[in-house]
Amino acid sequence: MQCSTAKSNGHDRAIPRSRANAATGKAKISLVTAKTGTGRTPAPAGSAIEKLIQDFQSISLDDTNRLARMLKRVDNKYVVKFDELAAFFAELHDGFAVLEIEGVRAFKYKSCYFDDNYQCYYDHHQGKRLRFKVRTRHYIDSGDMFFEVKLKDKRGVTNKDRIPCKKFSSPKRGDANFSMMSKFYQKKYKKDFAFDLQPALYVNYKRCTLVSLSGGERITIDYCLSFDPLKGPSVKIGDDFIIVETKSGNGRGIADLLLKRAGIRQVKKCSKYCIGAILTGRISKFNNFRTILKRIRENIVA
Repeated sequence: MQCSTAKSNGHDRAIPRSRANAATGKAKISLVTAKTGTGRTPAPAGSAIEKLIQDFQSISLDDTNRLARMLKRVDNKYVVKFDELAAFFAELHDGFAVLEIEGVRAFKYKSCYFDDNYQCYYDHHQGKRLRFKVRTRHYIDSGDMFFEVKLKDKRGVTNKDRIPCKKFSSPKRGDANFSMMSKFYQKKYKKDFAFDLQPALYVNYKRCTLVSLSGGERITIDYCLSFDPLKGPSVKIGDDFIIVETKSGNGRGIADLLLKRAGIRQVKKCSKYCIGAILTGRISKFNNFRTILKRIRENIVA
């Protein structure tokens, strides 16, 4: 992909030409499957993904937040294989940078999701527009932990708020977590929060984040997923099941364009929490997830 250079606030920014060409229908984008010198696709592995991101220039957390904080955004999810990811990265290389913190580019996450008798799951399964997720997220590499709330509005826009916390614990009336959650919920939905949330599932994965150098767009790549129920065996998904999530103001960023041109469609039912609840046997109703579950079960390794 060729790039032009624009100046903003005294800094040079690389801007993919395909963004400008797309408006006129002239973009010619082809995600050709990446091959090794022997003509074979590299064996998928977390380490291979981490090798791919070494080719990107780095960007700091402060600059990431300045260019693409994206607490209010449209999220689109895609599921790709390793060779598709490699080809996608090759197209993004000149216009995006990878988040790097203290020399680390691939980060380990552990999230505890809270639910009330799996109401959050069923709201997602039924496709309700107004729905929420509540979790505590542990950034293992840094040790930071946040209590996070995500609310979907009628237009499909995700609104997110979070505060620092110290442990995986349910929000209780009177504590800071419950106060933030209930106020945020009431502000967006104009009604009181009336759910009794309890820990429902732990989700583990690795993530790398790409940030558009022209601002307003971010991409997360999640892999090495595993799910730990409060009781019962864990489930691990292999590395050839990779979730790419684009985050932009209108849901039509350069990454979405590239994936669409490559024939990779959005997946509407790919919540990590919902997938984990099904795979660990917490849920018996999952008709709307059958398509994605077939692909996941081909990649279960433990």
